Amino acid sequence: MKACQGAAGTGEGYPPLRSRKTCERAPAPLTASILRRAERLEEPWDLEDRIHVATMLELGITTIISNDEDFDDVEGI
Repeated sequence: MKACQGAAGTGEGYPPLRSRKTCERAPAPLTASILRRAERLEEPWDLEDRIHVATMLELGITTIISNDEDFDDVEGI
């Protein structure tokens, strides 16, 4: 289930998002396919980051909000 709506901001103490939208999505299950894909990904990511990237690639998610610079150079995200 996915729902997007306009938003006034991101909350107290946080800057507004560029798109000014928020999206909610049900949590993605950790599947064997995602784990296999995460195993094939190479450094510089730790396992947690590889699982995030593999999940995004598997589900066609192209945007992540994170202060982790490791995601800046991921092709397709």
